[in-house]
Amino acid sequence: PKRIHTKRGMQRIRRTLIKLGTVKILSFIISIYPSSNTDIHISAWPRLTKVVILGKLGSMSTIFTKIHAGEIPGHMLWEDSTCFAFLDIRPINRGHTLVVPIQEIDMWIDLPEETVSHCLKVAKLIGEAQMEAFKPKRIGLMIAGFEVPHVHLHVIPINNMSHLDFANANADISNDELTEDLNHLKNCLTKTD
Repeated sequence: PKRIHTKRGMQRIRRTLIKLGTVKILSFIISIYPSSNTDIHISAWPRLTKVVILGKLGSMSTIFTKIHAGEIPGHMLWEDSTCFAFLDIRPINRGHTLVVPIQEIDMWIDLPEETVSHCLKVAKLIGEAQMEAFKPKRIGLMIAGFEVPHVHLHVIPINNMSHLDFANANADISNDELTEDLNHLKNCLTKTD
């Protein structure tokens, strides 16, 4: 592997990767192995570039697992032994929630049937709460999975088809707005239980 020699460059990339966790982006795979003392290496393979932080080689966690573990802040709406749900930090619409199985599996078709069934039941409960909280025309449900290699269901209050377009995601939503949406959804979720 070709080593990055500049300390400043290593620190910048390390900070970025710690924020991202494990993310697959087009022809790049970014992986993080958490460690307090790490080296960053870049290795190039035919048609694949891999950036890896090498350290304690333990289990590799996705950003979603880190949110669930409390390593990264998140607006947690639901937690049980099979899945968890939290508000998207770049919502397409207010109340946009991700339902994520605890098991780190990349493609939903590879999940055990009981996990798929349970995640859909939780998504339905959250959708009912979104309907009451935000009064949209419909609740959209989408599984795409290109952003993070960990199955996640997008449960989105929608009023038209453009509300299912990630190009319309709001990166400027404040923490206060997300907290307000979370509290509103939690109140409605307890009513639907």
